[in-house]
Amino acid sequence: MKQDIIDSVEEDLENADYRIAMSKGLFDIVAAGESSVIVKIISNIDSATRSEAMRLSTAAASLDAT
Repeated sequence: MKQDIIDSVEEDLENADYRIAMSKGLFDIVAAGESSVIVKIISNIDSATRSEAMRLSTAAASLDAT
């Protein structure tokens, strides 16, 4: 199921002319285009930790991404 969501998001971003890079670490997709976007797909939002959210926020700020 998670991979289906990742594939769908990847396709939508590519259709919007974003360049895509996939990752299996802190985030699932990083995309650059009109703006930069970091995407983390979480199957159960209740499983996300504050620490993970802070690391994603730091990564986004470092890359000037959303």
